Formats: sequence, C-alpha cells, structure tokens
Amino acid sequence: MKIHIKTIAIILLAAITIFLLKKDYFTIQFNKFRINYISNNDINYHDATQFTIYGSLTKDLKRFDKIKGFEYISTTSTGVSIAFRTNSTRIALKWENDNIAPFHSMSLLCRAGIDLYQYKDSSFVYVASAIPDNEIFNCSEALDFMDNSEKIFLINLPTYSEVSKLEIGVDNGSYIEKQEVLDSERKIIIYGSSITQGSSPSRPGLSYPNILSRSLEREVINVGFSGLGLFDLEMLPFLAGIDSKEIVLECVPNTTLDNVEGHASQFIEGLLKQGKRVYLVEGFIRENVSLFNNDFDKKSKAYTEVRNKLLFEIYEKLKQQDADIVWIDNSCFDSVHDFTADGVHLNDIGHMILAEHIIKAFASDMDLKPNN
Repeated sequence: MKIHIKTIAIILLAAITIFLLKKDYFTIQFNKFRINYISNNDINYHDATQFTIYGSLTKDLKRFDKIKGFEYISTTSTGVSIAFRTNSTRIALKWENDNIAPFHSMSLLCRAGIDLYQYKDSSFVYVASAIPDNEIFNCSEALDFMDNSEKIFLINLPTYSEVSKLEIGVDNGSYIEKQEVLDSERKIIIYGSSITQGSSPSRPGLSYPNILSRSLEREVINVGFSGLGLFDLEMLPFLAGIDSKEIVLECVPNTTLDNVEGHASQFIEGLLKQGKRVYLVEGFIRENVSLFNNDFDKKSKAYTEVRNKLLFEIYEKLKQQDADIVWIDNSCFDSVHDFTADGVHLNDIGHMILAEHIIKAFASDMDLKPNN
C-alpha cells in the first residue's frame, strides 16, 4: 500500500511539474479559443496587409527584415501604420505579437497594443486603443456605436514587439478599402535610440516619430534601436538605401565620446554624400540633474554636454562647407519637468514636446505648415 501511495505521489508531482512548465502553452490555447469565441458572426475580419501600409520597407507588419547585428529588434513593428476607409459602425482587431521586448518603464499597451486614429477635417484625431489582455494572442472591439458614414482610419502598431498577424473586423455588409493618407514620396527616416524606437509613452501613437508622421502627413521609417543608435557605420548602407531625402539623427543618449569623436563625422558625411538632408538632434540633459549636487548627476550632465559640444562642432564644420544639415537644439526641455518616465526615457509629455520641436524645424526649414 505504501508503494502505491508513493507511486501516486510521484505521478501527481510529475503532472504538476509538467503543467507548470507548460502553463504558457495552455494559456495560449485558451486565448485562441476565447478569441475565436469573441469573433462572432456579425463581424467580418480582413487581413490588414491588404490595406495601405506605412513605415515598413517590407510592406508587411514589420518595419524591415533582419539587419546583421540588430536582429532581435530590427523586425519589430514600431513605426508601422495601416490606413483604410470603412462605413462600418464598429472596428474590431485581432492580432498576434512575437518577440515582445521587456521594458521597465513601458506599459503593455505601448509594447504590445494598437492605437486607432481617425483622419477628420484634415488632421488625425485619436479615437481608441486596442488594449492587449495577453501578450501573444489578442482580440479587441476597439470602436463601437458609430454611424455608417464613411470614415478614414490610421492604425499605429506596437513599439516593442513584432505583430506577426493582424485582422481588422468590420460589420457584415459594410465595406473596408485601402486609403492613402500619408505622403510616401517624401519619406522621413529617423535613426536613433530607444526613445526613437518608442520608449516610453503610454501608448504607441504617442511616440514622437508617430506624432511627427501624423502632423506632417508624411511616411516615417523608424530606425530606432533600444540601447543603440551609435552612429554605427555598419548602418550607413542600409540608411543610404532607403528612398528618402531627409533623415533625423537622435543618437546622443547611447553614444560614448569614442563614438562621437571616432566616427560621427564620417557617418554624417556618408549620409550627406548620398544626397540626404540631415537633422541633428541635440541630446537632452537627464531630468532633475540640476536639482541635486551629487557626483553622479554632475558627471551625467557634463558627459551629455561634452558629447553635444562635439556634435555641434561637427555640425558647424559641415555647415561652413554648405552641407545640407540642420541643428535641432534641446531648448524645448529647458523649463519643463516630468517629461520622462524614469529620468531617462521620454513619457507622453516628453515625446510630444520633442515632436513639436522637430516639426518646427521642418516647418521653418522647408516652409511646411504642420497640421497638428
């Protein structure tokens, strides 16, 4: 009898262990079942890739294919948006996320959720978010109780995950069609750090590259990399190969003095030789460093200032040679507090401030009038 009890105990322990190890599998299967159950007969789902895609060089739901040395984060969906028009009274979304990157100061909505904007009266208006309740398989009826007049929508995809599949649901009997809302002939490239990739606003539509895109009504290719954006010479062929005449460089946060002194000038000159107009963004000082008098804050502020100074010297030298280059200073943050999520990464306030500052530089430099 004792042997049987011991055997049963071992079997139960093994079963519990297997269940715990496989709990993610069971969670995934349950969510698949739940999503299929929610997707009722009143809603007809359409593959999102059949509509107008912006911000992707592959014209699918990732921004570009894997780049050597940047494999893990190069295929995320940050900066990718989808435009369509419909007369449906509701919008539902089903999507699957792959490779969701963890980030200490970022909400799940920003990393794995979706924002929905309506194009109305010549500007984009935020209307809803599809909030994920699971990191992998998600379903959300994002918008409901609309009239059946035709409306134009733009979807902003997550900043820190790759959306492998997205379906847009509309009423049975309604139509949904491709719609062009952004200028793809005058693309803007933004190359930089985790801030450019989309850290850390509350939702994806509030990252400064997405704000810039909607405000100028131009397609933006987001080449932001968490922990990187170091004036990497390896990135020059890739950036030069993108069909765009303008590039914004937000590279100070992760650079070292060696990066700036060693190859920032060569990197910038390489872009200029390819006929691109270069916008250099000055690095902002870590929030609150001026309020304290400790060694860490003094060194942090000094380190940013010396890198900014070196970069500005490169700018001045090139400008004297009539280079097509624009300096965007950090004065927009001078009298602002609470513009970061953690002292480093910009929050909603910070992203909006930076976007407006860059938009003004574009407007004054190119005689463009921002829409919002």
